[in-house]
Amino acid sequence: MFLMNEQLKMVFTLLMIVMSVAAQTPPRQSKQLDKIDSLTTAGIDLPVYYEPPARLAFLREAPKTVWQYSRQLVNREVALNYGGLLLATGVLVAMDQPMLDATAKFGRRLGLTGNNKMKRAFSIAGQPIELPHDMDTALYFIGDGWTHLVIAGAYLTYGLGKNDNRALHTASQIAEGMLAAGAITQIIKHITGRESPFRATRSGGRWDFLPNQIEYHRHVPSYDAFPSGHLAVSMATMTVIAENYPEKTWVRPIGFFLMGLLAFEMVNNGVHWVSDYPLAIAIGHSVGKAIVKRSKDAQLSAERDAIINQRCHILPMIESSHVGFRLVLSL
Repeated sequence: MFLMNEQLKMVFTLLMIVMSVAAQTPPRQSKQLDKIDSLTTAGIDLPVYYEPPARLAFLREAPKTVWQYSRQLVNREVALNYGGLLLATGVLVAMDQPMLDATAKFGRRLGLTGNNKMKRAFSIAGQPIELPHDMDTALYFIGDGWTHLVIAGAYLTYGLGKNDNRALHTASQIAEGMLAAGAITQIIKHITGRESPFRATRSGGRWDFLPNQIEYHRHVPSYDAFPSGHLAVSMATMTVIAENYPEKTWVRPIGFFLMGLLAFEMVNNGVHWVSDYPLAIAIGHSVGKAIVKRSKDAQLSAERDAIINQRCHILPMIESSHVGFRLVLSL
């Protein structure tokens, strides 16, 4: 567990370094070929293009996303949806143990041993970097923080190299999704205190609501199963990419396929129960949608204000009978 915590620190540190590079290397101010949307003014559709993301925006925006997620739960429609989700989760909880046993049995038939122990590949600044070494660990690695960091880094590299603001926004939003979805799932884990299957002391695992936090951090696997942070962050990453590249219709099918493999392996290796997944998927989807929508809305609003300022002018008016101002609209 110590090594895992150190790896998480290393992932976060590298995330900060990578995004700091983006912050210090803004792209050239040339027009992007990728547009967000169109604004209609005076009967004319004007394209709105991606602007460069603000420096370290993902750090400033992640707390807003967490707060926005918590606020939406008081919305009646959203609350009803989550009520149905929790009802479905309850049904799955009742079937968790037989589903876990059947999954492990099927996995063994496929030659999957249920091993999730990575092997140390190299070290960075004295910290061990562990990577997959067989099919079990490769499937589990799909949801690892390193995987999402590499995806974000790929978009960042492409965006800087090709002067592509859409790619830069995607990189920043993936980082924001990692922080926001990770924070939300951690809060819930610390409240629900559910045992992981490989540490279960009873069928279906024990729930210890509002557990002693000292004991939690001493014996994390005995409390942190619900919901799955790996799946929530994976869903957020996939949603961010799909929302920014709607023309890439293959993103969601490939994403769901990979998430399915990850979900299977996490049950197969005893890290999660099936019922840990519905809420995690909902969290990741909500976080990803919220991040992209807020970014696009901000850019559309800024462009709308710019259009209004360019087309509307207030001029002084002096006539024989009175003095005032007049509004001039340029069409």
